[in-house]
Amino acid sequence: MSPTPNHSTLKRYVNIVLAAFCLVWLWLPTLDTFFHFDHTPPFNEKRELAKFPQIKYGLVGLKKYAAGLDAYFNDHFGCRNRLILWHTKWTHDFLRSSRVPKVLIGKDGWLYWAGDQMAEHYQGVNQFTPQELVAWKTLLENRRDWLAQRGIKYIFTVAPDKQSIYPEYLPDWMTKERPDTKLDQLFAYMRAYSSVAVLDLRPALREGKLTAPTYFQNDTHWNSFGGFLACQEIAKSLSKELPGIQPLSLASFELKNTPGNFGDLAMFLGMNLTENKAVYLYPKKSLPVLQMSEQLEDKHGCFYSINSAASDGAMVFRDSFAFFMEPFLGYHFGRVDYIWSQRLSMRLIEQKKTIVVISEIVERDFNVRNPKEMMRLDVWK
Repeated sequence: MSPTPNHSTLKRYVNIVLAAFCLVWLWLPTLDTFFHFDHTPPFNEKRELAKFPQIKYGLVGLKKYAAGLDAYFNDHFGCRNRLILWHTKWTHDFLRSSRVPKVLIGKDGWLYWAGDQMAEHYQGVNQFTPQELVAWKTLLENRRDWLAQRGIKYIFTVAPDKQSIYPEYLPDWMTKERPDTKLDQLFAYMRAYSSVAVLDLRPALREGKLTAPTYFQNDTHWNSFGGFLACQEIAKSLSKELPGIQPLSLASFELKNTPGNFGDLAMFLGMNLTENKAVYLYPKKSLPVLQMSEQLEDKHGCFYSINSAASDGAMVFRDSFAFFMEPFLGYHFGRVDYIWSQRLSMRLIEQKKTIVVISEIVERDFNVRNPKEMMRLDVWK
């Protein structure tokens, strides 16, 4: 029978194991640099990683070369992808927090975009000044009036941030300091002082989530059902002046939840999380077939839908949220052109002979946009 190790022997064994572990951990990046055993998919950082610098002679050139080497090493050292993944999984799964500054982990695994001063805008800390509200009114009225002179209807709408529709999954510390956000301010101001059609989508999206999820859990965007509800509200607004346009019925579509592993917020975390709110709407045979073109048509980033069963045209100046509007808006028009831009190109509008122009902008972008700058960027000729 072997003797039982005493306390000092056990302590020595523990120290040896710890020392070996630390030694392997320290050498892990170097070993991977030579043997390339880390096959972890790269962490999506939404930026270009540093390139190996070119050496330039002279004191200034050498300093830049040294700084470039440091940046290159930080972006390319061995086992970097695996270490980032381990760190992210530890903070997400065990600490229930995120070390990625632009991702906020909420309750029940819900993820929120935390950039663009999200907390300050949601809490009502950041507010529009009276001058900024006047600037927004001026921008939208100038657009409306120019289009109205050509017989074109104009709608301005804001795709709400996820926290505006699903605040119940935010962390408990995320409480309101003021009840109104910048979006509340604009809608109230425009209702009081202007007749421009500004469309508040939040009531429909909040009511709609009682039927099915309207936003992805691991993504910043609304899902297909959210995009459908947005198009319903746009059609309701247009039907007041264009009776031929009527909202689509949900009964014309088959609603399915198709979970999968995706989501831009999960991608920011470098994690492969299951998306359980992947609600999609599939048209039934009673609806006409839309011809969709995802190929960029010109330098404006324009793509379109064609509906041979309808007439007239519409143009949407949009961002990524409009991807989930494309399958539905086309049922109301013969052609819908989607322009990835927040500036209006009047020349393009006249070329396409459209009867409706829609401006769609996500709330977080709206919160930080300068309307005076947008007015200068609009192409009037």
